[in-house]
Amino acid sequence: MPASEAVVPPLPHNSKISQGFSHPLTSHLLCPAELDWDDTDTKQKLQSSELAVSGDQWPLFVYANEAYDSEDPWSGLLRSHLLVNAFRHVFTSPSSVDKEPKATRAGNA
Repeated sequence: MPASEAVVPPLPHNSKISQGFSHPLTSHLLCPAELDWDDTDTKQKLQSSELAVSGDQWPLFVYANEAYDSEDPWSGLLRSHLLVNAFRHVFTSPSSVDKEPKATRAGNA
């Protein structure tokens, strides 16, 4: 999802009832990478909490391009655009997410 796109349906700020596995976008991102979110049975079990997600199951949003390789689970791990932008937002500056890095001062080099 591009950063300029709005979340549809919007996430309410005062209620968590329609977040997590109850929201179409966040549920896709939170789905364990080794599961198929497009499978209606998996989706229903996660939404009803019939299928519990354990701590050793990485969510899809931590993989580059939201692509999980079962043959090489370390490939792309912690390289997603969302995760990198969140890191840049917190540890450099919010403006670094939207812009290319540039010098803050002109120099005589």
